[in-house]
Amino acid sequence: MAKDPRVLTIDEVRERLCMRIHHLVTYWHFLPQASMRERLDGLAWSILSTLDGEALDMPGFIMQPRSCPEDEAFYRERGDCWYPSGIDIAGALHEQFTKPSKEETYDVVSLSRV
Repeated sequence: MAKDPRVLTIDEVRERLCMRIHHLVTYWHFLPQASMRERLDGLAWSILSTLDGEALDMPGFIMQPRSCPEDEAFYRERGDCWYPSGIDIAGALHEQFTKPSKEETYDVVSLSRV
């Protein structure tokens, strides 16, 4: 309990979020019965759960793509899709996070399915 309750500063919010992630890394690092892949998946799921607001002592966070004005033209020229601005993608990220099936592979550079 805080001695003098007040709103947190931006630096304090960042520090608390980073501390949470450090704790998650430590937790998933020391699970000897889990494979490396299971630990990495668990860590990713836990971070997404935190951002979605599923942590007991933290609120959810707004997650928005930060596109610059040149992005649309750049991606359009490449014949690719671009990210919209001003949308919040958080809230159900941990629910949508799934492990790729054995049949699925990903290009590790672009992180798109191949």
